[in-house]
Amino acid sequence: MKKRMILFVIALIAATACAASAAVLELHDNMIYRLYCGSGNGPAAVSEEDMAKFADEVITPLFQRGFNVEYDVKGQWKNPDGKIIKEDNYIVNIVVKDSPEVNNSIKKIGEEYIKRFGKSGASLFMTQMPLTDSIQFYKK
Repeated sequence: MKKRMILFVIALIAATACAASAAVLELHDNMIYRLYCGSGNGPAAVSEEDMAKFADEVITPLFQRGFNVEYDVKGQWKNPDGKIIKEDNYIVNIVVKDSPEVNNSIKKIGEEYIKRFGKSGASLFMTQMPLTDSIQFYKK
């Protein structure tokens, strides 16, 4: 898990560094928000196209500096009846300085995800963790 997180951070940094012109990206004092978006099951499940549209319409306006969505994530959970439910998931990763505005934006993403897809059995779990190392990229 730690190796996967390091690879994610490196990929996110590289993508951001390539997009910026002559910019320095300092990551200390940032948080990594991970939103685990369950797709639900059956014909009403959240498709990759649905998730891409959701990212374009909801996440991009709130986090224009960047984020990524992991597709093809497999997950499972136990329902109240004790049955194990397996479903595809999407994970949204956002690296940003923590603030009340950021927390409100994350909350808006969660509320809109459940509003759009909750009837299909989709669920959403959020985690946040500090990014303790600082990595800098310089464009030459």
